[in-house]
Amino acid sequence: METNFAKEKQYNQVYFRYSRGPSLRKGHEIHPHHEIIYYIDGDATFISRNSCTVLKRNTLIFVPKGFFHNFNIKQQDKYVRLTISFPDIPILDEVLIEVRDIIVTRTADVINFAEAIIKNIDGEPFTSQALSIYASFLSLMSELTKHQSTSTQSQSEKSIISQCIAFIDEHFTENIAVSDLAKKYFVSKSFLFTEFNKSFGISIHKYITQRRMIYAKRLLNEGNKPTDVYSLCGYSDYSTFYKAYTNRFGQSPKIAKVRRNEAEEK
Repeated sequence: METNFAKEKQYNQVYFRYSRGPSLRKGHEIHPHHEIIYYIDGDATFISRNSCTVLKRNTLIFVPKGFFHNFNIKQQDKYVRLTISFPDIPILDEVLIEVRDIIVTRTADVINFAEAIIKNIDGEPFTSQALSIYASFLSLMSELTKHQSTSTQSQSEKSIISQCIAFIDEHFTENIAVSDLAKKYFVSKSFLFTEFNKSFGISIHKYITQRRMIYAKRLLNEGNKPTDVYSLCGYSDYSTFYKAYTNRFGQSPKIAKVRRNEAEEK
């Protein structure tokens, strides 16, 4: 069981989950949907490519699809959050153009919209409850356009590990060897292994694999054949790709494509 309590609602492809307790999201630091996490309690640190933030209560984090993020939760049993997950949806096209980076904020308006969602999820069911939750969500997304990051940090100002992860983001479909990364940034392999894991909570290999899997899922959704996708994602053989995809998504890439085709026929 993932949480001590969990209350869920779904409306128009948007999933709302208000919960307390340990999360089983480990291993899903990159995913193919947008996510909002409204952090309420739990002594947590939020980790992204360019920052490591000790969270205060009532902090909202917006993570666009495909962006690396991780949470270090020290008090798992007290971890309380509202999580909102959603794909690209037409009504948000213009908004998502504006909120194209990770946002961490605690403004009053953002908190009020998040709390309104929780109130409706946690309250007694009524006919218009889902619509009220959805309306608060749209208002929240609109409010987030005011908080887009304007960071102009130069590459030279970033840590070696941040530069490393930025390089991987641009070249994950290529054959990336840790030894080559170590030479590129004039450090040892052991330094990269240790510091990468310490900074982001996952290994370099796992990070590259997650990047490739999200890209593979997108290619399959676009109608590409699994036997073509593996090489486009940087794998030299189909069997290695097949194993990685099945481990990540719990289904074979062939089934994923079949299900997509079936959905198009309905």
